[in-house]
Amino acid sequence: MCVSTVARSRDLLHWSAPTIIAADAASPDIVRDPAGSFVVTYQTPSGLEYRVADSGSLRSWSRPHPLAHGLATRMIDGALAFTGQGVILGFKAGTTSQHFELAWAPSLEATFHLVGRPDIDLFGDTVENYEFLTIGAGWHLVATSNTLDQPFIFTLGTGDPANPDTWLHWSAGRELLVPNQAFNSGSGISSVNYEHANSAFLCAGPTGKYYLTYAGSTELTAFGGWGHARIGIARSSDLVRWQVPGAERVGRAGGPSRWAELVGRIQRARCNPTRAVAAPIHLDGAAADRQYMACASASSSRSARYDSIFTPMLGVVINMERNSRASKTNRSIGVTATTSAVRRPPCSSASSPK
Repeated sequence: MCVSTVARSRDLLHWSAPTIIAADAASPDIVRDPAGSFVVTYQTPSGLEYRVADSGSLRSWSRPHPLAHGLATRMIDGALAFTGQGVILGFKAGTTSQHFELAWAPSLEATFHLVGRPDIDLFGDTVENYEFLTIGAGWHLVATSNTLDQPFIFTLGTGDPANPDTWLHWSAGRELLVPNQAFNSGSGISSVNYEHANSAFLCAGPTGKYYLTYAGSTELTAFGGWGHARIGIARSSDLVRWQVPGAERVGRAGGPSRWAELVGRIQRARCNPTRAVAAPIHLDGAAADRQYMACASASSSRSARYDSIFTPMLGVVINMERNSRASKTNRSIGVTATTSAVRRPPCSSASSPK
């Protein structure tokens, strides 16, 4: 069974025992409504639900309320954005064929209406595990690539956020480069052989720092093929350079060794496509970065060689990831948090988050 829980910490190092918010529930997301209350959304075997807590202690929650039932056959990864002119709901719909959908309602208690599918595409696939938040004066989306399970951030396009159609248009995504550590590194491909930074959730701290929580594992064999996930946390002042606690960092400082990811090899294939294909998947990050910097000014002819090899390489990765996903029945997924952490633990197939 999957449960959504909350734990508390004063220093992000020592945590209380988790307490259950909802049983048989997966993929929680938490936001504040215009009145200042906390609203947690999650999925159950019967569909999306939400609960409300009036206190920042997150100790007392309302009864569950159904959320936008009937908009799609299967709805998971629900996330809310209160725009001042209603509520936006983002969710992933479908089973074998999955896509990111948006809906709008004049209030959380009112009927939601479909808006459409946002113009977001990563690796020829959709995104999942959504979080809407404001940074500065603008709305942003943090989401995980459905292929390779990497965290990305997007900026809402031009237009009035009060208009639901505005939410269909987003900037190109930028990957949040979470450093590798022992608990979220492995040989092979992230999302196929291990998890690097799945199900990321971003929080703005009180001192101008940003905190990212995420799930990582060194293997994807335990728990029905979803791996024994652990919670990671990274801190940044600019959403570009990330720091992680401890001295066990793997790869270059301030970011992961991208060559430990096949996508990193694909990107660097601009320098030497033949070598990029032949090289082992798991390489020394520092040496690979030196090689990349030495040929960063690749000519346009090399760019053409890169383009000719990019599509078939990425196609292989995507097929491996999708085949791996299809064979699994359980899920071990990261964290969401405000000042507390709401955990996404291993789940039954009835509420599997993927």
